[in-house]
Amino acid sequence: MNTTCEIEQSWLAIEITSRTMREAAKTEDWSQVLELASARHLNVLSHFQCFPVGPANADFYRHQLMVMLDGEKELQALTLLARKRVMQESSIVNHNHRAVGAYLAQ
Repeated sequence: MNTTCEIEQSWLAIEITSRTMREAAKTEDWSQVLELASARHLNVLSHFQCFPVGPANADFYRHQLMVMLDGEKELQALTLLARKRVMQESSIVNHNHRAVGAYLAQ
């Protein structure tokens, strides 16, 4: 049994879920992002139960966690952009609502 292949295969499932989350965020499918985040969380827990961090796999995790954190930064940036857009749209709606209210009050 090759533990290196098993750990890599297990981590690959986490990577695929992370990529899919970022793609869903790019299309602003936030319900899918949330579903995938929940599934990924369970996969990460299961992965570390099967493959705890130790001297034999420390280099593997050092690299993989850096890649994962970079992906999280990208996901966070996508989320921030969407949040700003929603806030701008909300501000425009509020402004229009006030303008209509002022017009009707005249």
